[in-house]
Order: sequence, then C-alpha cells, then structure tokens
Amino acid sequence: HNEPGGGFIAGVASAISLILLNMTQDSDVIKKFLKVDPLSLAGIGLLLAYSTALIPVMFSKPFLFHKMFHLHLPLFGNLHIGTAFLFDLGVYLVVVGVVSKMIFVFSEKTQVEN
Repeated sequence: HNEPGGGFIAGVASAISLILLNMTQDSDVIKKFLKVDPLSLAGIGLLLAYSTALIPVMFSKPFLFHKMFHLHLPLFGNLHIGTAFLFDLGVYLVVVGVVSKMIFVFSEKTQVEN
C-alpha cells in the first residue's frame, strides 16, 4: 500500500453510502451530515492530489514521485506514512465531492412537490 491506488474506489464506496442515505432520508439530512459544500470538498481534494503529484517536480524528482515518512508517536508507536496516501486522499475527496454534488442536484430535480 505504498503506491498510489485505492482512492477512487474508496470514494465510490463512500458515495454509494451517500446514495443509499439519500434514498431513505431527506437531502437536508445529508447536507447537514456532510457539513461542507461538495464542490469545495472536490476542490480541496483536487488541490491535494495535484500538489502531491507536482511538488516533487520542484525538487528535481519525477512527477508523482512518492516518499515514505517514518514517525514515532508516543501513544501509537511507529507510523509509516507515504505521500501516496495524501494523493489517494485527494482523489477520494474529489470523487466524494463530485458524486455527492450530483446526488444533491438529481434529488432536488426529482423531488415531487406536495
């Protein structure tokens, strides 16, 4: 798990949970649950993924070069985290943001007025 991959499918799985929640609840419940505008979430994710891919170029490394960091946390022990995690987190946020925005738009358009 030290290479990029998994952020997209994790975002799809999370988006499926939002779709199921939207089918059973009002869209206001989901908006309250997210607490962040979906397009802002997607923008933050895009910025995070793109910056983790581009920052190595500034240090004469190849595009999408990833590095591992080894930290020791007093209560948790050793933590090994790579920049690939940040890239996947960015992809995850993009997918969840875009799909949840689509869910909100579709659900608002298809709601029957009482």
